Amino acid sequence: MKTGDNVSLYGTGCGATNPAMPADRIVTGAAAVTGTVSLTIGGKPATTSFVGLSGSGLCQVNAQIPALPPGDAEVVLKIDTFISADGAFLTVQ
Repeated sequence: MKTGDNVSLYGTGCGATNPAMPADRIVTGAAAVTGTVSLTIGGKPATTSFVGLSGSGLCQVNAQIPALPPGDAEVVLKIDTFISADGAFLTVQ
């Protein structure tokens, strides 16, 4: 990955979505999160184009990598007051 590239990241526990997606239902279409989202890569804000459910229990984050020097860049997703676990990195070329 390099500066300006688009990346899709996946995880679990996005929170509430619009439209609402009950936990006992199969997801048949994407649903954006309703919370306030911020994503940093390498400590710099990254622009997100989508954050939400793309499958049952699967949170998808589509973002653009900000201007960063080569190396490992930590990825931190915050939705409202919830923050992703430590230890997620992207290697930037």
